[in-house]
Amino acid sequence: HNFQIIKDSLSFVLDDISGKEKSGLQIDDLGAETIISSTTMRFDKLRIITPKSDIKDYLEFNYKSYADFSDFIEVVKVKSNFNESHLHTDDLALFSNTLSDYNELITASGKVDGTIANLRSRNLDLKVGNHTSFIGSARLTGLPDIYKTKFDIDAKQLTTQTKDLARLIKLDPTPKEFLNLGRVSYVGTFKGFIDDFKLDASITSDVGNIRTDLQFNQKQTIATYTGNVQSENLNLQKLLEDPKLGSTSFDLNIDGRGLALKQLSAGLTGQVNHIDYDGYDYKNIGIDGNVKDKIFAGNFKINDPNFTLDFDGNLDVTADQPKVAIATNVTTLNLKTLGLDTIDNILSFNGDLKLIGDNIDNITGDIDLDSLTLARNNSTYKIKNVKFNATDSNNQKHY
Repeated sequence: HNFQIIKDSLSFVLDDISGKEKSGLQIDDLGAETIISSTTMRFDKLRIITPKSDIKDYLEFNYKSYADFSDFIEVVKVKSNFNESHLHTDDLALFSNTLSDYNELITASGKVDGTIANLRSRNLDLKVGNHTSFIGSARLTGLPDIYKTKFDIDAKQLTTQTKDLARLIKLDPTPKEFLNLGRVSYVGTFKGFIDDFKLDASITSDVGNIRTDLQFNQKQTIATYTGNVQSENLNLQKLLEDPKLGSTSFDLNIDGRGLALKQLSAGLTGQVNHIDYDGYDYKNIGIDGNVKDKIFAGNFKINDPNFTLDFDGNLDVTADQPKVAIATNVTTLNLKTLGLDTIDNILSFNGDLKLIGDNIDNITGDIDLDSLTLARNNSTYKIKNVKFNATDSNNQKHY
């Protein structure tokens, strides 16, 4: 009703329109103050109600001719403003079958413009179900196929659950370590595809905080990644489900593959400010090496208040008792503070160590030392060469 013809434009009011679109979309109510011309369709006070969606506010299509609608996704420009609109993925799936696996209600507010294939948004406020929310801006190139779409996202605030994120990016099987992150809050940028992207962000989770600048690829079965990762406080015990581990803080460059600990293979360089292991908080650790199958191979430089050392070799924590095979230069080592003795014994030495164990009672293996110095009870003892062997047979120690 209210039809008017103004130059080449037709103005009218749509009200209580219902029916089924050729894609199968059921429209229960369509209404808008409408203007249609040879180059524009504009819908003010828009409302589109389906059995599962409720879209409202403003929508505009711009085109050179009506023929452009034959290539709507690539050619027709869309300009819209949404105000607390509700859009169900079942309705979207009628236009893109890549969304047919989802069953989510999306709540959206904000401005969107561009073609469907090259879409930009500003001041966007999105909520997906009751588990994910996003505030920020985005540019999407490649819709409607979500897996071929390139994202350029600036997230002022993104919160989600890792179980829902894993489902979205089809991370199957999902490593338990990824799920242990729990609820995640993300502030920063995301550039790339859903399975091949670059992150530059601050992330908080149920296990602590992370600052990262990382390239990530999940196109193959096992994920690959390279970049920098920092944390002021990360709960490794909760993340890795290892009771011997505690919290840590670090600034590391990483180049690796695998998200699950059993798949992890990564090169690491950088600084571990502290890490709590088996009741002792080790501090000031420089790292340059590789981690694979829970075995570290490379160089450690530790400047802890209770010991200072530099070693090259392997550290294996795959079994109940850690294994060490290293060539080392130990400047200061306080056995008492490490739980290896009951009184202060300060050692310094150069040598080769091949040991298994985590305390003085269960350590076995070989030690070949040069220039050993022991400070004990205000006395200092020096020995040029020391060879030591410890074995365990029938629950008896032999030296």
